[in-house]
Amino acid sequence: MRQRLVSSVIIGIFISFLVCLLFLLGIFETWQFRFTDALFYEKPVRNDIAIIAIDDASIASLGRFPWDREQYAKLLAVLGNKPLVVGFDVSFSEKASVEGDEAFRAILEKKTSPVVLPIQARKISQNRALDLIFPIQSIGMFTEGGLVNMLTDQDQVTRKSLISAISGDGSVLDGFII
Repeated sequence: MRQRLVSSVIIGIFISFLVCLLFLLGIFETWQFRFTDALFYEKPVRNDIAIIAIDDASIASLGRFPWDREQYAKLLAVLGNKPLVVGFDVSFSEKASVEGDEAFRAILEKKTSPVVLPIQARKISQNRALDLIFPIQSIGMFTEGGLVNMLTDQDQVTRKSLISAISGDGSVLDGFII
């Protein structure tokens, strides 16, 4: 009886070790991705969110992208302070025309509702965001920032995004999520 118990424990430990090894080698990764995908379902569209997309029609109307920042200033002027939050998924990390930058800065300075601009990390390692690309200071000083980096799995599907990360100076950066 005792020998049978010892044999069962040894077999159990061996099988557990083997399964852990197979997980570490990625053998079950495809199945794991499929099970993860099955946990999520399509949610109804929220009516309190508006997405203003840059598409072929807007490029045909306004011209070649990237647009002058005066266009974004006009958009914010039309929106006014009605939206609770405005988020741009467009990088403003380099100076553009002086007039455009000034028009955008001036409208941002007047806004009472938050405007969120992207912050991009060139390197992400263990919840640390390194080598960050921020909006230019004249614009960024009137906005909030959010990390836009997405974490893509080996099957090239994005299932995760950063809720927050620690920057090189130790401060916490929030993700650009709703």
